[in-house]
Amino acid sequence: MLNLSSNGVGKGASCFAAALRLQSCPLEVLNLRDNMLTAAGAAELGDALRANRSLRELDLSANPAVGCEGAVALSAALVRNDSLRILNLGGCGLGDDGACALAQSLSGARGLRSLSLYSNAIGDAGARELAAGAARCDLEALELRGNARIGAAGVRALAEAAAASPRLRAVYVDAGAPCSPARPAAAQAVTAGQAAAAEELRLASEQLSAALRRAD
Repeated sequence: MLNLSSNGVGKGASCFAAALRLQSCPLEVLNLRDNMLTAAGAAELGDALRANRSLRELDLSANPAVGCEGAVALSAALVRNDSLRILNLGGCGLGDDGACALAQSLSGARGLRSLSLYSNAIGDAGARELAAGAARCDLEALELRGNARIGAAGVRALAEAAAASPRLRAVYVDAGAPCSPARPAAAQAVTAGQAAAAEELRLASEQLSAALRRAD
């Protein structure tokens, strides 16, 4: 295991990529959390994953400059790698486009079991694509908390994926009420539309929980 979180690695990602390309590389866990990595750095690491067969866990979380471009590069690598089991891209600025790119690679990511995409500004569009991808792969856990734009439609799609997948056992997603108004005096002024949206989200969350209980 090599833990270099919060070390300002930045452009040094290319050095780790070079090491991962070596057939003699024994590294199984690499943590580069919060290291100012960019999309280019993620692309280098992704290219290395195409050849690497030792790495089991990769943590690139809290590197917001990775972005959609970095996600696309990593997605292309996942379909060429069958040894990586855990990938953490939480807080990497992926958005819906990055989530969709990863979702499209899931069916070819034969080894991946856990994917963390928390706090990435993912909405219903990204959640639906991830649900579709998760339903046709061997993923066991999907972390999507901190993506406040995921609403009832996204949660419902995830519930359907959990019900359809023989392996998916854990899906983490926020299911709170609408955001509180900025002014305390208006705290009770929730519109009928907001209340209906909150109820729809609650019901979708119950559907997801029920699907996961059936999977157990």
